[in-house]
This record gives sequence, C-alpha cells and structure tokens, in this order.
Amino acid sequence: MPEHIDIRGEVFMDIEEFEKINREREKSEETPFANPRNAAAGSVRQLDSSITEKRKLHMACYGVGAIKGIEFKSQQDFIAWLRSVHFPTPFVFDIAIGIEKVIESIRKIEEQRPDFPFEADGAVVKVNDAMLQKMLGYKTREPRWAIAYKFPAHQGTTVIENIIASVGRTGAITPVAILKPVRIGGVTVSRSTLHNWDEIERKDMRIGDTVVVERAGDNYFLDLFTIGYKMYNYMRN
Repeated sequence: MPEHIDIRGEVFMDIEEFEKINREREKSEETPFANPRNAAAGSVRQLDSSITEKRKLHMACYGVGAIKGIEFKSQQDFIAWLRSVHFPTPFVFDIAIGIEKVIESIRKIEEQRPDFPFEADGAVVKVNDAMLQKMLGYKTREPRWAIAYKFPAHQGTTVIENIIASVGRTGAITPVAILKPVRIGGVTVSRSTLHNWDEIERKDMRIGDTVVVERAGDNYFLDLFTIGYKMYNYMRN
C-alpha cells in the first residue's frame, strides 16, 4: 500500500433511494429534493450525521491528488489498482483508440443510460498515459487532458394542475408549478419552479396548460472513458 494517497470521487444517490426520501419528506411536509444530485449533496452536508447515516449513498472513485509511495503509468492502471483494493470505481470504463472509438463508446453508454439505477448526464474522456497527463497539465480549474461530453437533457410532456407560491429560507417567494406526475429519465416529476412571476406573465402560463418539462443537472460521475493503446471494456456487476 502507498505511504499516502488522496483518492477523489463523487458521492451519488440512486433513483430508488431518492424517491423514497422524497416520499418521506412530503409526509413530513418538507420540501422534496429537486433531483438525486441535490439529495446526495444535502445528505453529505448534514450537520446531523445520524440523518446522513440513514440515507443510502454511494461513491465512484476516479481521480488521485497527493500521492507518495506508489506510481501509476496510466488511468487504466489507477482504476485497476482501485478495484484491487476494493474501492468503488466508475460503472462503465472503456479504453478507446482514436476519436471514432471514443464516439462509439459514448453512444453505447447513452443507449444504456435509461437502464442505470442512477442518473447520469454525460461522459468524461481522459488521456490514458500518466506522463502525457502531466505534460498537458491544468487550466485554472480543469485538466487539459480530460473533457466532458453532456448527453441531451431528458424531456417529458405533462399538464399544470396548480401554481403555488413557495417561500424559501431567505423569505423569497418563488412560483412553483404542481404537475400531473410524469416519468422523466427514471424519476417521477410532479413539481417545477417557474422562476418568477414576470416569466409566468410573459409566457402566459396557466393551470391546465400542457407543458414540456426538461430535467437538467443529473448526476455527473459514472461514465469514464480513456484514450489508450488497446481496447478494454469493463462493466461492473
């Protein structure tokens, strides 16, 4: 084992747990979470650890920060090491040579996306070779050796059943549409913010209107692709 290693990843919540928590919050007359990402973030930031403990959170490890006593020649080697010491890794991990193979892998994962037990809004393409990663370096906040690809947002059509005023913790009043429940991207959506009252007037939104609902900001953690020297496919059981 290394003398020191800083392993990085993302905490997430699956759809089933998200819907369970929202049902419990509605029974307690609490505001439901907008999406699993917000639910996971709210759970991690809880000051009461007993609440966090009750929620089923998962983690995908995909990066490394400070490190001493071990070296990895590639992203592939790093992921393999994570698995060997029983760290959870990205649900899908491909090695692809050339842009055509990368596009093919992205399309494959987008096709599988509806069957995942959690939300995913894209894929990350990374250079495999660790030396090349070091040579390419970083921009202000992001590495030059990795780039994100976003999938199109999920959409669904439904009807506005009511428009209510929601009072936030700062006292701001926001209009919220109560929708006829519609399944979008594996999640049942029954509410949506309408931003502000001027926007309602501008679009002439009314109870009974048919609307297109788009869910953006899904979890962004699971799909990691790497440009490398051979094709390697992995799907965690």
